[in-house]
Amino acid sequence: MPISEHVGKADWKTEKHVPVIECPDKIAPDQIFDVTVMIGKEIAHPNTTAHHIRW
Repeated sequence: MPISEHVGKADWKTEKHVPVIECPDKIAPDQIFDVTVMIGKEIAHPNTTAHHIRW
């Protein structure tokens, strides 16, 4: 199955479940770098017992 069938087509500006992935644009070979993945960066994600992110 192509990956395009797994990717949502919702408007990311109103979607609370879109991950935001941050990493450097360029790195040197063998350089260690951080990658940050966040849910709810642009639009806060509710964190209630009925609707939450399981860690």
